[in-house]
Amino acid sequence: FECNPVNHGDPFQPDWVDTRDFACGQNCLAPTPAGCASFGPQQPKNGTQDWGSSINCFCDGSGRHNKTVGRELTPFAASEVFGPRWWPPQCYLAFDESQEGPCLAGDIVKVIQGFNFESTATRACEACSKDRSCEAWVMRNDTAAELLSGAPTGKPGTCVGGRKHHMRWPSWGGAGQVGGYWYSTPASAECPLGAPVGTDGCSWRVLSAQYRNASCIDRLVDRAVEAHGAACFRTCGQPLNSTSDCYLDCYRNTLLGDAGYNISRMTDEEVYGPWIAGFSHDELCPPVTPSRCEGPQCMLQESEFEVMV
Repeated sequence: FECNPVNHGDPFQPDWVDTRDFACGQNCLAPTPAGCASFGPQQPKNGTQDWGSSINCFCDGSGRHNKTVGRELTPFAASEVFGPRWWPPQCYLAFDESQEGPCLAGDIVKVIQGFNFESTATRACEACSKDRSCEAWVMRNDTAAELLSGAPTGKPGTCVGGRKHHMRWPSWGGAGQVGGYWYSTPASAECPLGAPVGTDGCSWRVLSAQYRNASCIDRLVDRAVEAHGAACFRTCGQPLNSTSDCYLDCYRNTLLGDAGYNISRMTDEEVYGPWIAGFSHDELCPPVTPSRCEGPQCMLQESEFEVMV
């Protein structure tokens, strides 16, 4: 399935379009109104595939993909790490270890103070990431870090330091990933009411259903994050302005853990607990009745592709 903004046109400037018109198999990672697309040299594919390397099932004309349940890991469940894992996440997700040696030297932009290695490194990496003139950071003791500009040189020694890894946007490093899978359930694979799974090839059925307003559920999770990371959020000019850079930085760093503010990483239970509570307690998020299903995805035939919505 696919959510807006979609992979349509320039992948870095995505469009918002009506995904009800998309018709592709379950492994179409870049659906468009014209069918599957691809951003790389690989051939566009229709089918079912778990991003975690399970069995693939591609469309072969038999229509079997219309009787499958798609399962895949959530996007960005794994993240690319550039520095060593013993660095704080704000550092290893945005800085490379210097190959010439960790004792970097260059023009000093700023000196960052902390109260131990973790807090100092976290504050230094956050500050360097936001400063376009900063190209590296180095610590010669546990409570002070130098931010360096230009083309710093490195040499062996007992320092700790890293060079900025230039990327289009900052990595969230799997922040908020609590496990689990996305499941894609084609309407053509649904079992008739009362029929067991496997009847005429059907692969799923509804046992029970609850509906809640997504904005209500999301707000419960947001409040939990804001409370856990209050030390960071209250430094923002508008602490609860969820569209501000400061709010989003604090949100990410609360999920990852931020030693600069003495904020521990949120546990999985602390992240998904409010989500579950919203479905378990009607007083938190009252039940709602969804609108009637409209569009071709509600009337699929076995010979048709799954509609991506």
